[in-house]
Amino acid sequence: MVHLACRLSYHSRMRRRSQLPLILALVVALALIVGAIVYVSQDAPEALPPSAVEEAQPLASDPLETVAPIQADDHVFGNPNAPLVLVVYSDFQCPFCEEYHKTMHGIMELFGKEGSVAWVYRHFPFVDMHPESPMYALASECAASLGGNDAFWNYSDGLYDIISPDYAATPSDLVALAGTLGLERVAFASCMRTNELMDEVEADFNEAIRAGADATPFTVIFTGDTPQALTGAQPFPEFAGLIKALIEADPNRPLTAPSATFDASDFDAFISATSSTSTTATTTP
Repeated sequence: MVHLACRLSYHSRMRRRSQLPLILALVVALALIVGAIVYVSQDAPEALPPSAVEEAQPLASDPLETVAPIQADDHVFGNPNAPLVLVVYSDFQCPFCEEYHKTMHGIMELFGKEGSVAWVYRHFPFVDMHPESPMYALASECAASLGGNDAFWNYSDGLYDIISPDYAATPSDLVALAGTLGLERVAFASCMRTNELMDEVEADFNEAIRAGADATPFTVIFTGDTPQALTGAQPFPEFAGLIKALIEADPNRPLTAPSATFDASDFDAFISATSSTSTTATTTP
């Protein structure tokens, strides 16, 4: 099944470049260089994506091996030691990512409370399609730097509430959102102005490219020894079924305690009925 996604149209062609004749590869490389020069010469924002040269690096023989598991500086929702980890590469301006963000909250509501699943958010902004997306990614990093992990998730939720296909959040919106969440507005604006945390965004972006991602959302599932990848916004019923199956298939999953499925209150009605009958029999002349 094909799931909805914001797709980087030229990237799949780049992945197949090794199959082309050498002369065509040289032409493509020249076009990339010229395109990069023209793009940089324009009035582009400071928050630029990684260079075209970095995007065109060859993929590993097993691309998913390049995806790092949970790191100390990751944004993690749920149990960091969960046996199943969902690393989601997302773009705040992608409408399918917004829908998937809601789906992921549903997954965490269903499976996260028991510590079975962790959700890791990493950035994959498509600048050609969504020119403001690097600014939004940077804003979420600034929120995290000022307020920690919870601030990142609250800010991310707020961004998805503000942004729509018909509305691109402005710098004023970003600062206002930070203030609403209790973050110091001047410190937030200064973080945005220095642009220092864009390195975090670009690191995520390059990792996604090396892993073979060409669309958002892009999810890498860590469970057992072999990571799996999913492209696009997964429908909640199907995704929840997959997660449930993966959790149950974990050989290290602890067995369910007998008391977990036994509800002693089921017998309350019988006890009440018996007590009532016994009282009636005792008081009858």
